[in-house]
This record gives sequence, C-alpha cells and structure tokens, in this order.
Amino acid sequence: MPIRLIFIIVLVTIYLLLDFSLFSQELKFSHLNVKGGLSNNAITSLLQDSKGFMWIGTTDGLNKYDGYNFEIYRHQIKNKYSLQSNYIYYLYEDKNQAIWVGTNGGGLYKYESKYNRFIKNTQIQDASVRYILEDTELTLWVAADNMLFQMDKATRQFKPFHQFTKDNINAFLQVDKDWFAVATGESGLYLINTKTGQYKLFNHHENNTNSLCNNTIRSIYQDKEGKIWIGTANGLDRFDKKNLSFEHFSVTKDKSKGVLINSILSILGKDNDIWVGTENGGLSRYNLLTKQFTHYLHENTKQESISDNAIYSIHIDKQNRLWAGTFSNGVNIADPNSEKFSKPNLKLKNQTVNAILKDSKGRIWVGTEEGLSVQEGENTYYYAHDPTDKNSLPSNPVLEIFEDNQNRIWIGTWTGGLSLFQEDKKKFFNFAIDATDPTQLPNANILDILQSSKSQQLLLASFGGFHLFDEDNPKKFTTYTSIPADE
Repeated sequence: MPIRLIFIIVLVTIYLLLDFSLFSQELKFSHLNVKGGLSNNAITSLLQDSKGFMWIGTTDGLNKYDGYNFEIYRHQIKNKYSLQSNYIYYLYEDKNQAIWVGTNGGGLYKYESKYNRFIKNTQIQDASVRYILEDTELTLWVAADNMLFQMDKATRQFKPFHQFTKDNINAFLQVDKDWFAVATGESGLYLINTKTGQYKLFNHHENNTNSLCNNTIRSIYQDKEGKIWIGTANGLDRFDKKNLSFEHFSVTKDKSKGVLINSILSILGKDNDIWVGTENGGLSRYNLLTKQFTHYLHENTKQESISDNAIYSIHIDKQNRLWAGTFSNGVNIADPNSEKFSKPNLKLKNQTVNAILKDSKGRIWVGTEEGLSVQEGENTYYYAHDPTDKNSLPSNPVLEIFEDNQNRIWIGTWTGGLSLFQEDKKKFFNFAIDATDPTQLPNANILDILQSSKSQQLLLASFGGFHLFDEDNPKKFTTYTSIPADE
C-alpha cells in the first residue's frame, strides 16, 4: 500500500533571501478574462471576502470567483433582489462580514449570502456609489455622488453628512480619530472633521509648488508613516498632514524617481511598497526604503507580463497575492509564493519523499519509499533494507528522520519500526517489535519522533499509540493508547 495514502510527514528546511518586498523585481502575472468566464474585461473593483472568495466588479456585472469558477450577478428585470445596475463602482466588506456593493446610478446594495441575493438601500436610492468605508468606531460611511452618508448605529439607517462639496466624491479615508481625507472629482482634497463638520481644502495653485498637482483625484491611500498618497489626473502626490506639505512624483527622465504617466487611477500599499496604477503607464511600485520606482508594462512577446497598461483597481489578498484590474483586459494576479522553491541537486533512487533532515554536520538526509539517501558534500550514500543483514535499514519506506541533542540520528520506518544510526559503523541498531511485551514497541509503523526538552526522553508516534523511550536501565518503552472507558 502506498505510504502517501496513509500518512506522510514532510520536514522542509527553506532558506529565503531577505528582501524589502514580498515581490521580486520581475513580476510574473497569470490572467483572468472573459475567455475564462469573467463577465467583462473592464475591471472596476476587487475584494477578497472573509471566506476567501474574490469579488470582481466590472462595467458589466459582478463576479464571485472561488479560484476555479465564476458566479455572475447582473440585473434581472423580474427579480427585485438583483442589482439594478451592472456597472459596479466599489466593493467592501465590513467587520460583520457583510458585503456592500456600490453601483453606477443604481445605488447601494447589501449582499445576503444566506439567500444569495442583494438588498437595495432605500436611503441612498439611485446615486452612483463610488466608495465605502467603516471607521474605527465601526460606523459605515458611503460616498454617493457629492454626498457622504453615515449609518446610524441605532436605526441602521443611512443619513447624509452635511454637504461640503459640489463635486463627486471619488474616495475617502480615515486619517485620524475624527478626521477624513476626502478626494473629489474637481475641487481637490478635503480634510474634514466628522464630528464638527469643520474642513480644510487643499487644491492646485499654478504658481505654488507646494500645492496639489491637480484637482481631479481618483485615488488616495495612507501609508504606514501616516502620509497620504494622492493619485490625480496630472501626477502623484504624497501629502504630509503634519506640516501640510506636498511631495510630487511625476514623469521624469530618471524612471526610478517617478511614474511613467501622470494620469493616476489607483493606489494601494502593503508593508514598504506603494502600488500605483496609471492610465496607459502600467503598474508602478514605489519602495519606501529604497525610494525608487519599479514599473511593470504589457509586453506583447511576454505572456506573463501584465495584460493591459491601464490599471483601474489594485488588491492584495490574504495570501499576499497582488491583483490588478485593467480597463480592457481583465485581471492580473502576481503570486509572490509561486516561485520560492528551487529543485536541489539531490541524487535520489526514489522520488516519493516522506522525510527530510539537515543534521548538525550539514548532511542532508532524505527518507523515501525505497530507502534512505544521505548527501554529504559531493558524495551521496544510500541505505536500504537487506534481509540478510540484521544491521541494515529495517524497512525501505522511511517516514521520519530525527537528530537528538546528542547528535544521534533516529529513523522511523513503515513496517520496520524504530532504528538508531550507528555513526562509527555506518550501520543501524533496530529495536524489537513485540506487542506482548509492555517494555517494547508494540507497532512497526513509526510516524513521528521528537525529544522532550525537560526529561530528554524520546517521544514516538505510531499506529500503536504514543510512546516514551527511557534509556536509563533498564531500557524500555512506555506506551499510551486509547482506552474508551477511561476519559
């Protein structure tokens, strides 16, 4: 019977190169588009919910993606629980795991997962909902056209916050306990107190280099240093709210110092990286430590390049995968974990690996279905079961390899029991298997080996129970098994 069908224990030692970023310089993207089942290739919003599903908003339908298949939601004329607009602006999940959907001209919806349906909010009606956010006090805020709405915790109804702009609100974020930064379509950036309504407006002034680079703001993000990144129609700004100063990142000859196109569509940060999506200038990454940009563009000859240079939405999921939604060519996914592993130069006689150990001498021990391989420098030594040699490996399938605090190597096998490698003889001492003797191992299938840090006893797991090995005289095993009548 193949061991992998019963029990496989793999110990892996991984050496990772330390980097400032989760991602290497050369990003490789996989792609989702209409050919694979997506409702539309124009991506407007991305969200991974608490259950792990990816929600993908497009200009023609909302998609729920489980990693294999899409479930598509569109307007259905005779279904009052469907979305009334197929153009999705924004997706958000609150702390109660409720998913909210903002649409273009169709208002705000709450998804009811139990019934797989959408409930339209009656207070906001048919506005264009471009942004949704829950603040630190768990109050839900919604940007609908040129108005901010906040949910009343007592009634669960939305009420309008006082109007401070005539322009569409494209995005907003909480920058302090009672303060929001609000991005507008034409007027610039507002810092507004959500308790008093007091606000301060920052906009572009032609002759003032310390002003916003453009009044049309599409996206904002606050980094871990508390600075606000502002994506405008004519450049990228970083705003220091403490000293009210702007730092500009625009097109420059040195491509590592600025974006490739000044039209900024989306911004998102993670750790030391700020990701910036542009209009036909691809995806750019600014590293807070190196203070340099790296750019990712579509290349016709590279299948794993980004699929489109207009990046409308960015999302980083719980697995640290980067999702980039484009204007006309679907979703791009870069997985930082997809290429961390390389194939080592180990000479194995069997490719089914059950156990790995790097010992204190730097040797690599590999337990396979057909014996043990030990790589020491440029040499590889093989150990297998020999029925004519009582000091050979007791059984070929090796399930576990363990080095104790005396630097001895212990081997757990399938049907051969426990074995101790005798370093001086390059042989094995194999322990007896006797189910009738309470001082011996009762089972020949050793699945795991550890050592107690307190008693120094060897701890063994087998199909015969849990075992303690005591090396003091007399040498014996103590076995613990399940006794149904003894709780």
